[in-house]
Amino acid sequence: MPKLLIIADDLTGAIDTGAQFAEQQISTLILPELSKDEEGPFDCEVLVINTETRHCTPSNAADAVLCAAAFGQKHGIQHFYKKTDSTLRGNLGAEFQALMNATREKRLFFVPAFPRLQRVTRKGRQYVNGVELHRSEFGNDPLNPILTSDISILLEQQAQLPTHLLAADPNDVSELTDEGVYIFDCESEADIRSIAATLHKVRPLTNLAGSAGFAPSLKDLLQLNASIPKAVLDVAARTLVVNGSLNPVARRQLTFAARNGFIITQINPSELVRDGASGEMARAKITENILQTMRSEKTVILTTDADFCSSDGVTAMLAIANRVGELASAIVSKAGPLLLIVFGGDTLSSITRSLHCKRIIPMAEVLPGIALSRLETRESRLFVVSKAGGFGAEDILPVILESLRRFQQ
Repeated sequence: MPKLLIIADDLTGAIDTGAQFAEQQISTLILPELSKDEEGPFDCEVLVINTETRHCTPSNAADAVLCAAAFGQKHGIQHFYKKTDSTLRGNLGAEFQALMNATREKRLFFVPAFPRLQRVTRKGRQYVNGVELHRSEFGNDPLNPILTSDISILLEQQAQLPTHLLAADPNDVSELTDEGVYIFDCESEADIRSIAATLHKVRPLTNLAGSAGFAPSLKDLLQLNASIPKAVLDVAARTLVVNGSLNPVARRQLTFAARNGFIITQINPSELVRDGASGEMARAKITENILQTMRSEKTVILTTDADFCSSDGVTAMLAIANRVGELASAIVSKAGPLLLIVFGGDTLSSITRSLHCKRIIPMAEVLPGIALSRLETRESRLFVVSKAGGFGAEDILPVILESLRRFQQ
């Protein structure tokens, strides 16, 4: 029976967090969505549920978290970790309030930072690469623009939650009994360790929240058992890279890849979303062209046109991400054994839905913020490397491919 439930609002975040436990040889299972007929059993220490609520309304996000928490309680789980994006996108306030309502616990301890990715919390404000969050590229995120770096203000925009700012090494949080969210400053891995040591004194330790950066500390904090072997990857001869992210960081990474010999196929978004027979024919032609290219190239990259304008709004962008995922799924189904690398959580979710994937096994952390997992589909098992679009150096793709060598038999 699982001891810990992770509730994530997008799939790349769910997998990235699950990989932190797999790295420590803790058995972990990810549900890419919580279906009504899901009953278990779950033979794992850690269960991860993706609520897919990053882009929905606060009300719908709260309902999804309530359902996930109730599901965890039904299976006897007593510890909950609300995984948050390290750039604070999504419905944090509404989801925290929902988790606190579900557990009837008046306190929630929040560690927003991910120091290994240069996302830190200083005096209650979030920074990315030394820049205040709202002044970074995430301030203009096309789907989730961030208008403030003040975490308390961001939470209060969605819920009437009291907030309390804490240093990374407060004296004794066990004596803090006021209701609300306790936000920890955190700028380094040493701070992560100090926070974990502090939280050892808290009982009951029911509600936690934070990025994937704090997740490794939960092994000792919650006394999780290590029982699975280290990951081994039977690397396929071919690799398909699918980018569904519009973030400028991802675009720079593709530009670097193109300059260094990687084959990139750019798709006109209008061909992806076109209705009727002509649209189906256009997408079938794209699929066949990529399959043909993969017969002669070891690594092929699929992405939307770099000149695509996001002015049509969230609905249009999500529709395109869904179609990119469907297209990638069609290629995967016909290409035979391959390794799939996906940039962007919305695209990864579309791929799992199209492949009817109900369970995902996280295997390892390839690099900070980049995870290796195995998708359990109707036909086969598919190895996937996933990352969010908005981080990483421009040479991230060749670095990922080189890093995968350590998992080879």
